[in-house]
Amino acid sequence: MLSAISSRSSLKSSFLFSSAVTISVIYCTLVTRLGLFKYHETIVNNVLAIEIPDYDSILNRFAINLLYFLLTCIYAIWLLKTLKKSGVSESRTAGFKSVIKVALPFLLVALITYPFSRDIYLYLHYGLMAVKGINPFLVIVSAFDSGLNPLHNWISEDVTTAYGPIGIMLFMPAAVFIKLSPVLAVYAFKALCLLCHICNSYFIWRLLYESRYRQVLTFAYLVNPLILIEHVADAHIDVFISLSLIAFAGFLYRKNYVLSILAAFVGFLVKTLPLLCIPLAICFLLGKRRYLDIFISLILSLVIIAVFYITILPTPDTWLSFVSPDLGGVANSIHHFLDLILVYVPIVSPSARASIISVFTLATTLGFLAYYAWQCLKLWFSSTVTERDVVLSFAWSVFLLILFARAWVMPWYVTNLLSITAICFDASLFVLTTLTYSLSIRLIFTEGAGRGLLSLVTTLSRLLPPMYVLSLGHARSEMIMGKFLGKKTMSRPS
Repeated sequence: MLSAISSRSSLKSSFLFSSAVTISVIYCTLVTRLGLFKYHETIVNNVLAIEIPDYDSILNRFAINLLYFLLTCIYAIWLLKTLKKSGVSESRTAGFKSVIKVALPFLLVALITYPFSRDIYLYLHYGLMAVKGINPFLVIVSAFDSGLNPLHNWISEDVTTAYGPIGIMLFMPAAVFIKLSPVLAVYAFKALCLLCHICNSYFIWRLLYESRYRQVLTFAYLVNPLILIEHVADAHIDVFISLSLIAFAGFLYRKNYVLSILAAFVGFLVKTLPLLCIPLAICFLLGKRRYLDIFISLILSLVIIAVFYITILPTPDTWLSFVSPDLGGVANSIHHFLDLILVYVPIVSPSARASIISVFTLATTLGFLAYYAWQCLKLWFSSTVTERDVVLSFAWSVFLLILFARAWVMPWYVTNLLSITAICFDASLFVLTTLTYSLSIRLIFTEGAGRGLLSLVTTLSRLLPPMYVLSLGHARSEMIMGKFLGKKTMSRPS
């Protein structure tokens, strides 16, 4: 796509660049047609969203899969070619605006694309509840009619919100536009997600001030196919989670430990994941005897908790509704693969299969907790750990949680790790495994919790590549990264 990101003219004439833009536009057209078709069928023809297939034809499914596969291949080829050509002199040759200008076609295509996922209707439904003064932590979603109820099967369930109070606040501005048009509300929220994605990229660019790969990695994050689809095209809330994780790492690197913990805590009040940052950071500070930083962070966090407790989260159940939402089921995970295998074993009854999956889930959860506890203890008692080790401990914990311990996995979960790959680009094994996972998890578009043979193949295609790369170990991953980068030495972010 580009020989050097600072050379915009050569990029624009690049075959890879023009091919990527063309494929993106075609992909956008197909996905937008599907998204609007599902919206029309539900709102105009009164067909429940759950009854509408994700694809209206096998040909359409094949075309979307092929286009995404081609985009992924172009992205991987460009990244490998460009990283090899990145030199020391490039780290400050262009500002962030020049990187945005090059990425602009892809950002606009992602913004225009109508969401394929139905989750955005859930966000807007919760947001409108809050706008109307109805507490989504106390009132079940099906008790409120936003006009979007048929568009997402969860809205018909007797459940409260699975998102935190700050997440609900982020949904509210776009929800105001539902009265004019639900489609307008969708694009209002997508615009907010695009703005947040650009901010995420800018903060990564700032963190990579001393890296020779600064522009390349920033651009790679900006136009990553999975991130653009999940954070902008489908407008998943994880774009805001990524912002909190980048802020957590940034403040940590600059030794502003109080703001680092607060950034993670604010992220937790959007969605649960950033909560894993806090014990790791506290253990690190205990090892460094930064007791005052811990005390101030805890006091400020308790003040925030008290404010929400007094206002919209008055009971333990309201906190548990988003801290530990009950998703149920299995999807895109080793649990899903095991479940699908057991389906084809005649002697295993449905109840026995459910029991096996339950025990397996418990075992993987305990395994993850043991690993996470070991990471905490290592940060507490080791005298050589640094702020970078805290970020990588969190990143590895999340990666292993998603790949091995979590039963329900969606592609957008992996996007939260991609910002860490840019910030800690010298961590070869983590970078290779995460990039591999991000490139494989959406290669075949199917229902995440499907029950057929295609779902079995899809689940394997998503799990095996990152597992294989993980099995290579640190030494071999260093060798591979050295070949990719022309055996250059990478600089860590300041």
